[in-house]
Amino acid sequence: MRYYIITALLATAVLADATVIFNNITRIVDKNIGFLQYDLDGNGSYDLGFRSTSGSYPALLVTGPESTAIAEAIHPLWGGRVAALDRGQSIDSFENRPIFGYTQLSPGANFLLSTLPPDDPSPGDYAPFYRKTAYLGFSFEGDDGLHYGYALVEEVGITAAFIRNVAYESDPDTAIITGAVPEPSGSALMLLFCAGIIWKRSR
Repeated sequence: MRYYIITALLATAVLADATVIFNNITRIVDKNIGFLQYDLDGNGSYDLGFRSTSGSYPALLVTGPESTAIAEAIHPLWGGRVAALDRGQSIDSFENRPIFGYTQLSPGANFLLSTLPPDDPSPGDYAPFYRKTAYLGFSFEGDDGLHYGYALVEEVGITAAFIRNVAYESDPDTAIITGAVPEPSGSALMLLFCAGIIWKRSR
């Protein structure tokens, strides 16, 4: 009986303190699947999507509702482009980092992740995720406010990629670090320590 009580308390502590909501189910988007959607907070409407197009303009795109915004890198020549972020970068308001910003999605809008590289010698300016593995930063409006999140996009081709995982902060207006995953909370670790003592004394 004592074991079950401790287990329940430990699980409660982990859930109470965990802030990173993490989805590590690998999904692929390509011309056969066409459109991939994520309802991140489970409220019945999608918050982030990936779309593959073929034909005269093959491309890999990121999309979403008007309440979703995509992190962009402000290029001095080309203007805003979707930012291909490294692990360990903070997704937040970007107030103090002028090289980053957000572009709000409008009805029917898409942002380019990859396409056939142009003749330009720097195709990364035009198709920032082409032949890369990188993190996509975004924000979306949940029922309780604005949330920041990331998606790990791997093995990006012209019209296909693996969406390896998607995560967001459960607390509104709270930054998230690209690559962050849920960790045991301090209270959970303390309960685990206490459980060990009680278990030892009960033997």
